[in-house]
Amino acid sequence: MRFIGSVLFLFSFSLINCKIDIRQLPFPKKITNYETHNDRKNVYVRNFIISNPDLKEIEAAWKYTFSTFLQEDILLAKKFNINKDNLIEKDSISIDVKIKPTLIESRNHWWSLPFLFPFSLVWPIQFREINYIIEVEYTIENNDSVHSETFTLSDTLTIYFYGLTRTEVYEDFIQKTNKRVIEKCVSKISLYLSQY
Repeated sequence: MRFIGSVLFLFSFSLINCKIDIRQLPFPKKITNYETHNDRKNVYVRNFIISNPDLKEIEAAWKYTFSTFLQEDILLAKKFNINKDNLIEKDSISIDVKIKPTLIESRNHWWSLPFLFPFSLVWPIQFREINYIIEVEYTIENNDSVHSETFTLSDTLTIYFYGLTRTEVYEDFIQKTNKRVIEKCVSKISLYLSQY
């Protein structure tokens, strides 16, 4: 009876500890202090919103990381002053970004049922699949002109072995997907602003 209780405890504990943490951000770019030029327009990130209550606490980190990617974009750095502060100046360009990350997870618990394996104590076959979908809406305001665009990036990762307890594989995947989203958004902004 004690053995069954121990098995149930270990199985429950493993299920609790195998939640995927979606708060994975890419490393910010190293900020290069470019010389500011008075003849250039200022670009700043006015609003940066994460539409996921689980990620509200790291919204400032998302904004900071996004800003460093903006500052390191070659086209933007050559033509604009990327303003780190939210000081609105006349004739400046403001950028609003709204990101909605969604994680959809599916498992086959029947494959994970014999969790305790006689020798390794871990049953190796554990099907786990995640779909990570990120919707991005950005708006660029320049005097009276407003440009807005929405795009979605999604990716899927499936693991059949040790998928129950090895969440770092998924978290690394989420971090890389978040980086791709930031890079895509910055490149779209850069492409649009290159016409000025």
